[in-house]
Amino acid sequence: MFHKIENVIDWVSIPVLLIGASLSYLTASYGPLLGLAICMGGIVLAGRAVQLKRYFLASGFIAIVAASSPLPIASRLFLLMGLASIGVCATVFAAFRTRPEPAA
Repeated sequence: MFHKIENVIDWVSIPVLLIGASLSYLTASYGPLLGLAICMGGIVLAGRAVQLKRYFLASGFIAIVAASSPLPIASRLFLLMGLASIGVCATVFAAFRTRPEPAA
């Protein structure tokens, strides 16, 4: 039961963060603070998803972090490219790591 509730909360938090990020321009003076809060929430949830080995969910949170980051647009693009290259390198490393041969 608790696992189902946890799964629903994880998948509902992505649209909530995206809606908050898309409406952050309406808060004129609090825009950067709200963007930072959304970014920090995405970082926390991405770390939690990685601990639970839900990498697909973690990649969604990382995309939210890159989109709502209070950094300038050029820095966001380099951040996203860096995170994508780390993911590709980790995938290649996992695919090509040596495995011990089974004993005969």
